[in-house]
Amino acid sequence: MVGVKAREATFLWYDEVDSTNELATSLAESGGLEGTVVLAGKQRVGRGRYGRRWASPEGNLYLSLIVRPTLSAQHGGLLTLLPALALCEVLEGMFQLRPQLKWPNDVLLDGRKLAGCLLEGKVRGERYDYVILGLGVNTACSPEPQLEPFRRPVVSLAEAGAREVSNRHLAEAVVSSLLTWYQRLERGDACDLLTAAEARLYRRGCEVSLDLPGGKTLGTILGLDESGGLLVEFPDGRRQVCRDADVQT
Repeated sequence: MVGVKAREATFLWYDEVDSTNELATSLAESGGLEGTVVLAGKQRVGRGRYGRRWASPEGNLYLSLIVRPTLSAQHGGLLTLLPALALCEVLEGMFQLRPQLKWPNDVLLDGRKLAGCLLEGKVRGERYDYVILGLGVNTACSPEPQLEPFRRPVVSLAEAGAREVSNRHLAEAVVSSLLTWYQRLERGDACDLLTAAEARLYRRGCEVSLDLPGGKTLGTILGLDESGGLLVEFPDGRRQVCRDADVQT
């Protein structure tokens, strides 16, 4: 493990861990400071949303950031957007790529999955004790299909032409952008965050298949609500904010 400080963040680099989110959670439980970032070159038991396995081959970027927000836990949807938005911004600036944010926690390139995000945390009353913002990015390679039951094609930055990317440099840039958005959110400025996320929202204005708790249905993605939920219009004209849904197409 190697520790490095940069701006408001402290980076803890590991060659291999079970899960960066699990290690960051352990650090947070023992008093780890906001801005602590756990990074690894490989995860043995990486996971994604709903506990799904996240294939984590060696060479890609896996990081988890500890924050201790003051905003209500009801606004966790806004925090979930932060890693994906930060990654999109950095890729646009560094490589002139055009990534999109697939609500709520994936980053796509040309419809192929490049990265996934995972928010986990501990709530006391109506507020968070801490939040772990996890991010896995296919920088060097795409996980092989047999490693995980992927529902969409995958891609890596190397395959997209960004072969000179350094995981260390990319991580520092993403965390810097993420903390900038986080600090603005903590000051009560969610409007610009939502505008930036909506501008990159995958399939906005399009009809998609939605996997909801009550089953699958069709709906048109209209945008995001003030707490980061997905605003959808159904074929019968009803509009609803979805907070627990998978966008399938």
